[in-house]
Amino acid sequence: MSSPNDEPLRVQPGNQLTADRLSSAPGPVIAVTDVATFHKTREARTQLGSVFAFDLEGAIPDRSTFWWNPLRTARGAAAAARISHELTKGFRRTRRQYHNATLIQLADAMRHLILAAINKDETLLKVQEWAATQSEEPVRILADSGSNTQAKLLGSLLKTPHDHRGTIFEGLDDHLQEVLDDTAAACVAASARNKPGDPPAKPEFTPWQLFDADSHGIASLYIITSRADSPENLLISMLTVELTAFAIMYARLMGGKIYPPLSIASPRLPRMMKSHEIGIIPQI
Repeated sequence: MSSPNDEPLRVQPGNQLTADRLSSAPGPVIAVTDVATFHKTREARTQLGSVFAFDLEGAIPDRSTFWWNPLRTARGAAAAARISHELTKGFRRTRRQYHNATLIQLADAMRHLILAAINKDETLLKVQEWAATQSEEPVRILADSGSNTQAKLLGSLLKTPHDHRGTIFEGLDDHLQEVLDDTAAACVAASARNKPGDPPAKPEFTPWQLFDADSHGIASLYIITSRADSPENLLISMLTVELTAFAIMYARLMGGKIYPPLSIASPRLPRMMKSHEIGIIPQI
């Protein structure tokens, strides 16, 4: 039998990580789970360290305890393409019917807008605002940051005939509004405290906090979801991918081991991981 030192990460697909095992996991935890399991295990995990909750459905009274910017750690056109690919998966399931050529232009516009947001250190809400207003600001941002090809391509899309331009950018806006409803929007952008009585702004979350034992002890992150067909699952997948990628990087920096071991419970994880990554994340 291997010792904890031989297992840099513990991975549990589906619901095999029971509430009891989640409560007693010796190291940090990432759990994509339902609200009932969250309530059953939260107190036990709080005894070990900070508990972070990412709740896109508004299932818990205090909702998310932080906000997370999916674009914060992204850099360059390749990252913009990856994020755009995740966000545009739902276009083919939308109630609108698009021709294939229009779907390609929708994806292109999304990719260019996201790159502009990355270059300007903005959030997905700014991407939605640009789409809704058909703004030329991202064209200028792309040009000023040296992304000249993308600036020209986005500028060309903004100069297409009115009806076609509306189909592209109104389609983007509709899709992002579905993904970023009021609850989700508060989870992916800072909330300003506008007037007395408003709740204080939530802190921003970064993956490093899971491993910052000096500040957070043995931390736990719950990603709460109950609906398999929820549009917010796009964001959940993006957060899980980012956390897992960071954990792999951190394990490598630590000589291939995280101790106490990190436990990950996610129904999506096994099919998200690349084969070479599965090799350093054994199943238990």
